[in-house]
Amino acid sequence: MIEALDKVMPTFDPDITKIASRNLIDKRDIETRAGVFATKVKPGCPVEVELTDAKSREVIEELQVDAVLVATGRVPSTENLKGILRQRPHQIESQAVLRPLITYHHNKQNRLMHPVLKSVRGTFEERGDMVEHSHLRFRGATYLLVRQFDESSNQAMILGTERNSTHLKELMQLLELEVW
Repeated sequence: MIEALDKVMPTFDPDITKIASRNLIDKRDIETRAGVFATKVKPGCPVEVELTDAKSREVIEELQVDAVLVATGRVPSTENLKGILRQRPHQIESQAVLRPLITYHHNKQNRLMHPVLKSVRGTFEERGDMVEHSHLRFRGATYLLVRQFDESSNQAMILGTERNSTHLKELMQLLELEVW
């Protein structure tokens, strides 16, 4: 398993990563490499794979493997929806301060079900609460739309890096969200 970022399964919750590693990788004959790109793949028997260091961009190793399966992400890679960009967790500036901005009414008919904006599920690390969330970028600000993962819950919150009420109102209109 080859991962370009610094660790395998970098965007997953750390507890899920530990469980997956223990049950899916460590118990099988699977080798992992992190911080490298597969820059060349030469078909054959065996398949030859050239690995390049992600930071230095230098070729560091050549592998011979039985087969290659390419998987380059788990969310759609689309440009945007009316200026709203979906951000993956590793694209978010970790120092960004997200302030609670507004509570909104969550329903299945709003634009959050659009494939570009579809949310992911995870946990708040301190309490372990399951949540559904989307990281979005709009008009230069980062927003986090989050709701407790409970099918009966229809209350959700928007957190953001800026308090520009005009931009927030425009974002909510584009997403077809109603204030709670």
